[in-house]
Amino acid sequence: MGDRLNASDNVNLKKEAKICYIYAGNLNKTIQAFEGGIQETVELVTIMQKALELHSKSVNIEGNIASVLTSYAEMLAAEGDLDAALSYLGNSQEPRISMLRDRLYKALGHIKVENRSTNAANNVQYMVSTHKT
Repeated sequence: MGDRLNASDNVNLKKEAKICYIYAGNLNKTIQAFEGGIQETVELVTIMQKALELHSKSVNIEGNIASVLTSYAEMLAAEGDLDAALSYLGNSQEPRISMLRDRLYKALGHIKVENRSTNAANNVQYMVSTHKT
């Protein structure tokens, strides 16, 4: 129903489509139909995630959700707020999120990189530190 409403040229019907997506708990469609900036979109995602969790529904961070949260986390990291950036990434296994999360863990010192030489090649070994800040 939300897709049909969103396909309309009528602005009021497009608003109704957003309500359908929200009511259905479809974060990806909600983000796709949302017309706010990144800050507002992240706020919407965060609120909807919490609301869905209260109703015992898990939210998979993928697709549009992953894209928005990764972009926001990258923006926070670029501003130097690495801990906040990390907090938006969750435990998603999306490749882009995993890569950024690993980079943030390294930058924060949660993962130590050790170089060990072998006869044939250099291996890089990652070890998660037990010390948390």
